[in-house]
Amino acid sequence: MTVLHMATQQPERVEAMIVIGVGTYIPAECRKILAQTNVDAISDAAWEHLREMHTHGDDLVRALYAWVASLAESYNDMTFTPAYLSTITARTLVVRGDRDYCFPASMGWDIYEAIPDAYLWVVPNGNHVPIRGSHAASFAETALEFLEGSGSRPPAYRPVRQGRGSSKSRKLTSRSAAGLSSPKSASAEAL
Repeated sequence: MTVLHMATQQPERVEAMIVIGVGTYIPAECRKILAQTNVDAISDAAWEHLREMHTHGDDLVRALYAWVASLAESYNDMTFTPAYLSTITARTLVVRGDRDYCFPASMGWDIYEAIPDAYLWVVPNGNHVPIRGSHAASFAETALEFLEGSGSRPPAYRPVRQGRGSSKSRKLTSRSAAGLSSPKSASAEAL
């Protein structure tokens, strides 16, 4: 979400970006989940994991959880219309799981359609942040390949049709064997 704000407000500062598990707004179902966010309910094992990821201490973790919970009542922080997203000039990889519990798959497609130079990676059986666990290695490889594109098209992605306002379609080529999916192979229910 933060990188989308930056790419719309200061597009000259963002050359390429990867957005993971984002939506165009926060749906009611997601707000219910966010409202239940409670740092005091975190297990000891989860705290250890969070401490490994967030090395600036428990206060940072508490602040992040409080911010996430506050999104349940925020109606102005995350509203990305197609017109607003179309101002993004950065090459953008939209990564989303087809089992995202917070944002419907159609939102990923909407973001992909609105950003002129966007690519979509739908992770089969992926959740809201489908870049961990069994997907971690594929994500790391794909992310590096995409970001190292230096303004050119990364080899794993081939545009079929492009142009602002047109119906775009991207096809993953060399990634198909790695368990990645293109929009064409996503199920109709997911879109």
